[in-house]
Amino acid sequence: MTGGLVVWFAAAVAVAGPGRGFEGERAVEAQEVAEPVVSTTTTPTTTNTTTTTTTTTSTSTSTSTSTSTKKIWRRPRLVIGGGPLIGPHAFGTEDCREEEKRCETKGTFFGVGGQVELRGQIWKPLYVHARVLAVANASPAGRDPVHRGLWGLGVGIGAYAKRAFVRGEYVFVDTFGEDRFALPFGDSMVGRDRWGHHAGLLSVGLRQPFKERYGVELWGGFMAGPGSRREIPSEPVEKRVLLTFLLGVNITYDLLPAK
Repeated sequence: MTGGLVVWFAAAVAVAGPGRGFEGERAVEAQEVAEPVVSTTTTPTTTNTTTTTTTTTSTSTSTSTSTSTKKIWRRPRLVIGGGPLIGPHAFGTEDCREEEKRCETKGTFFGVGGQVELRGQIWKPLYVHARVLAVANASPAGRDPVHRGLWGLGVGIGAYAKRAFVRGEYVFVDTFGEDRFALPFGDSMVGRDRWGHHAGLLSVGLRQPFKERYGVELWGGFMAGPGSRREIPSEPVEKRVLLTFLLGVNITYDLLPAK
């Protein structure tokens, strides 16, 4: 009986031994297989991908925002402006005396005043404008200035860019005040200078927009006219066309901005 139990126990041990070994090998294999799945090497890759995607999205958003906030200048439809004005001018009658070693000039004109203009867009860069101007004769009293001043109306057309412009116009002018003057080295008001009414102006200018609807302009140009008829006793009548200039500074406001 005892011998039978021993034999049975030995057989059981022999059978159970290999089974536990097999299970240990399977556990080791399972652990070796599972280790690559649990490996931490995939975590940095996922993190890097996410970071790159976020950076790209942020850059694209920043570029889009920068583009959308950049202002594009568009030409207004109606603009009003005004400011100080210098011109026109006219040389007077000059005479020099050697015995006195000096010269005198009388009957001069030098305009200083202001103007207001209104311009409207007709097609892309082309605008038509109308101008009202008035200047006083700022010539020194020692030169016996002729005319107290003049006023005028101008109409014209021009091409305007963001920073510069060029235009031409017709100007109607009319003087006011005394048209007589004293001759050099004399006191009697015997000289006379009669001005016509028609002139032409070609001007160019620079402009700088500021704020949303304002701008400042510096402009100037060549003015031909008006005609002048200068009369001096005992001398032939002098007929001439005044070749002069206008210089101005404008502060502008867009009454009707671009659509």
